[in-house]
Amino acid sequence: ALLLSGGGLGLLLWLAFEPQRELVFELLPLPRWVAGVAALLLVSAELLALLLIALHTVFAHHKAVLYAKVFELEGVPKEEHDLSPPELLRLALLQLLVVLPVLALSLPLAALPLLGTLLFCAVNGPLLAWLLSDAYMRDKGMRFTEQLSFVRAHLGGYTASGALALALLLVPLLQVPFLFTGVVGAALWAVEQERSGEVDRFLLEEFNEAAMADFSSAALVRDGEANLDPFS
Repeated sequence: ALLLSGGGLGLLLWLAFEPQRELVFELLPLPRWVAGVAALLLVSAELLALLLIALHTVFAHHKAVLYAKVFELEGVPKEEHDLSPPELLRLALLQLLVVLPVLALSLPLAALPLLGTLLFCAVNGPLLAWLLSDAYMRDKGMRFTEQLSFVRAHLGGYTASGALALALLLVPLLQVPFLFTGVVGAALWAVEQERSGEVDRFLLEEFNEAAMADFSSAALVRDGEANLDPFS
């Protein structure tokens, strides 16, 4: 992870820093040194995208090990819903297809010191918190749509925790340790959710809503068939 972070940072500073600084300097009425700070923030955000892809693919096993260790140290039993490799790959790709476009579209915000950086963290915070906590959701057997619904239902908590983690991840050279401490923080939050039964209640409500929808659909079909039957 350190090699990936160091190599990626060096490559981005070599290839992207100067062009991005000149672009910011031309587009915005900012002093050159402020444009340099903005370009450095852009490089940090771009490196963050690279690290998130790595965390979700190359280091997915390490993230799961951290989760298991946190649950073990907290004395909370951890559920295991094993997914097949194709299912895991599909879920990872769907999550990245949601997170990376939002990150890319909001990237210009990172070039604006202070206010822009705060907005960038607020926009991407919930998605980062989702990626950091997806190991727990996966162990609970939550499908992609259920995970999105749970994040929307608890948007305030995911925004607050994710925005703080994202702000730390924009600090150059400290992104790797903060990335893994972010996983530990998400695991500690998952422990609290497991103790409170919050996710189980959500899944039960989702199941009941789906069952009621199926029942209503079946009733409508039966009523329609009855109306078409001349002998009914």
